[in-house]
Amino acid sequence: ETPAQDLEPINAALRTAVDAGVALADAVTALTSTPAAALGRDDLGWLEPGRLADAVLLTGDLAVRAVWTAGERSF
Repeated sequence: ETPAQDLEPINAALRTAVDAGVALADAVTALTSTPAAALGRDDLGWLEPGRLADAVLLTGDLAVRAVWTAGERSF
């Protein structure tokens, strides 16, 4: 299993939200910082210095193009 396969449920949720008319930025927030805040994890859910983060680069059609885990490219 690759990191891209691990992301498929999240990627599908993002695509579903955008297809339903949710703005991309709002859909990303709903899948990142909102759950982190609900869990009381102020160190997650944002891409900024001092926070823990993995990152995903998506294509224009929201397919996974690259994944960074713990700061290292993993896919």
